[in-house]
Amino acid sequence: MNDNHIMKYKVSDFVVKISPTFNKENNWTGEVDIEVMTPHKKNISKDVYVGVDRFVKMMLCSIPVMELDSKVQKTIFEYTYENYPEIFDEDYEDDEDVIIERGEGNIINLTFKSKTDGSA
Repeated sequence: MNDNHIMKYKVSDFVVKISPTFNKENNWTGEVDIEVMTPHKKNISKDVYVGVDRFVKMMLCSIPVMELDSKVQKTIFEYTYENYPEIFDEDYEDDEDVIIERGEGNIINLTFKSKTDGSA
Protein backbone atom coordinates (compact mmCIF):
# COMPACT_ATOMS: atom_id res chain seq x y z
CA MET A 1 0.00 0.00 0.00
CA ASN A 2 1.31 3.44 -0.77
CA ASP A 3 1.44 6.34 1.69
CA ASN A 4 -1.59 8.18 0.40
CA HIS A 5 -3.78 5.03 0.45
CA ILE A 6 -4.88 5.55 -3.14
CA MET A 7 -4.70 2.31 -5.03
CA LYS A 8 -4.50 2.07 -8.76
CA TYR A 9 -6.53 -0.62 -10.45
CA LYS A 10 -6.12 -2.31 -13.80
CA VAL A 11 -9.16 -2.83 -16.02
CA SER A 12 -8.82 -6.58 -15.38
CA ASP A 13 -8.80 -6.36 -11.54
CA PHE A 14 -11.34 -8.01 -9.30
CA VAL A 15 -11.60 -5.95 -6.11
CA VAL A 16 -13.01 -7.09 -2.76
CA LYS A 17 -14.08 -4.11 -0.67
CA ILE A 18 -14.65 -4.71 3.05
CA SER A 19 -16.22 -1.90 5.06
CA PRO A 20 -16.76 -2.07 8.84
CA THR A 21 -20.22 -1.15 10.13
CA PHE A 22 -20.37 1.46 12.90
CA ASN A 23 -23.13 2.30 15.38
CA LYS A 24 -24.33 5.80 16.35
CA GLU A 25 -21.41 6.16 18.80
CA ASN A 26 -18.99 5.36 15.97
CA ASN A 27 -18.02 2.01 17.53
CA TRP A 28 -17.53 -0.99 15.29
CA THR A 29 -20.52 -3.36 15.55
CA GLY A 30 -18.50 -6.42 14.54
CA GLU A 31 -20.25 -6.51 11.19
CA VAL A 32 -18.76 -5.78 7.79
CA ASP A 33 -20.20 -5.11 4.37
CA ILE A 34 -18.45 -6.95 1.57
CA GLU A 35 -18.65 -5.85 -2.04
CA VAL A 36 -17.00 -7.37 -5.08
CA MET A 37 -16.17 -5.18 -8.02
CA THR A 38 -15.52 -7.09 -11.22
CA PRO A 39 -14.03 -5.95 -14.50
CA HIS A 40 -16.16 -5.40 -17.55
CA LYS A 41 -16.18 -8.69 -19.41
CA LYS A 42 -14.84 -7.05 -22.55
CA ASN A 43 -11.52 -6.35 -20.77
CA ILE A 44 -10.58 -10.02 -20.17
CA SER A 45 -11.31 -13.37 -21.78
CA LYS A 46 -14.31 -15.41 -20.71
CA ASP A 47 -12.07 -18.18 -19.33
CA VAL A 48 -10.11 -15.75 -17.16
CA TYR A 49 -13.30 -14.02 -15.96
CA VAL A 50 -14.99 -17.30 -15.02
CA GLY A 51 -11.88 -18.70 -13.31
CA VAL A 52 -11.10 -15.61 -11.24
CA ASP A 53 -14.79 -14.99 -10.43
CA ARG A 54 -15.07 -18.58 -9.15
CA PHE A 55 -11.92 -18.12 -7.05
CA VAL A 56 -13.24 -14.86 -5.53
CA LYS A 57 -16.58 -16.50 -4.69
CA MET A 58 -14.83 -19.48 -3.09
CA MET A 59 -12.69 -17.10 -1.04
CA LEU A 60 -15.77 -15.21 0.13
CA CYS A 61 -17.63 -18.45 0.89
CA SER A 62 -14.93 -19.30 3.41
CA ILE A 63 -16.53 -16.73 5.75
CA PRO A 64 -19.83 -18.56 6.33
CA VAL A 65 -18.05 -21.94 6.16
CA MET A 66 -15.88 -20.83 9.12
CA GLU A 67 -19.09 -20.07 10.97
CA LEU A 68 -20.54 -23.49 10.21
CA ASP A 69 -17.41 -25.59 10.77
CA SER A 70 -15.24 -24.80 13.79
CA LYS A 71 -12.44 -27.03 12.43
CA VAL A 72 -12.22 -24.91 9.27
CA GLN A 73 -12.29 -21.74 11.39
CA LYS A 74 -9.50 -23.06 13.61
CA THR A 75 -7.39 -24.13 10.61
CA ILE A 76 -7.68 -20.70 8.98
CA PHE A 77 -7.06 -18.94 12.29
CA GLU A 78 -3.91 -21.02 12.96
CA TYR A 79 -2.66 -20.41 9.42
CA THR A 80 -3.18 -16.67 9.93
CA TYR A 81 -1.40 -16.77 13.28
CA GLU A 82 1.59 -18.65 11.81
CA ASN A 83 1.90 -16.48 8.70
CA TYR A 84 0.97 -13.04 10.11
CA PRO A 85 2.13 -13.09 13.75
CA GLU A 86 2.56 -9.31 13.72
CA ILE A 87 -1.23 -8.82 13.86
CA PHE A 88 -1.50 -10.65 17.20
CA ASP A 89 -0.59 -9.45 20.68
CA GLU A 90 2.76 -10.70 21.95
CA ASP A 91 1.11 -12.59 24.80
CA TYR A 92 -1.50 -14.26 22.60
CA GLU A 93 -2.31 -17.79 23.77
CA ASP A 94 -6.04 -18.44 23.41
CA ASP A 95 -7.23 -19.61 19.98
CA GLU A 96 -10.83 -18.91 20.95
CA ASP A 97 -10.46 -15.10 20.73
CA VAL A 98 -12.61 -14.78 17.62
CA ILE A 99 -16.20 -15.98 17.62
CA ILE A 100 -18.09 -16.06 14.33
CA GLU A 101 -21.89 -16.07 14.59
CA ARG A 102 -24.63 -15.83 12.00
CA GLY A 103 -26.98 -12.87 12.36
CA GLU A 104 -30.19 -12.19 10.51
CA GLY A 105 -30.16 -12.73 6.76
CA ASN A 106 -26.63 -12.72 5.36
CA ILE A 107 -25.14 -10.91 8.37
CA ILE A 108 -22.13 -12.48 10.09
CA ASN A 109 -21.03 -11.09 13.46
CA LEU A 110 -17.41 -11.27 14.63
CA THR A 111 -16.74 -11.06 18.35
CA PHE A 112 -13.18 -10.47 19.51
CA LYS A 113 -12.82 -11.59 23.12
CA SER A 114 -10.19 -10.19 25.44
CA LYS A 115 -8.47 -12.08 28.24
CA THR A 116 -10.64 -10.28 30.78
CA ASP A 117 -13.75 -10.64 28.59
CA GLY A 118 -14.71 -7.03 29.36
CA SER A 119 -14.42 -7.30 33.15
CA ALA A 120 -11.11 -5.51 33.69
